[in-house]
Amino acid sequence: GALLGIALLGSAASPARADLEDTLIPVDGKGKTATLTKEQLVRAKRLFNNACAICHVGGGNRTNQNVGLGMEELQGGLPTRATVEGIVNFLNAPVTY
Repeated sequence: GALLGIALLGSAASPARADLEDTLIPVDGKGKTATLTKEQLVRAKRLFNNACAICHVGGGNRTNQNVGLGMEELQGGLPTRATVEGIVNFLNAPVTY
């Protein structure tokens, strides 16, 4: 789930679309990447819309409107949230930005 969800950060609040392309995403801070297929991206977008979009409307963040879900903004968090590993760690032990 988290692997799929991170692929959609920044654009996840829009409806799931079938015209997405395979996407390379960062897995960890050591340069490991994974490619998600169009089908995985569509599934991830639906998952995000059902589970996350209520608080992250339009790729934003209701608890802090100054922080979005774009990759550049997620890289600014310590620890970083711009990788699958970072998002999973944050979801398991949330901290402030």
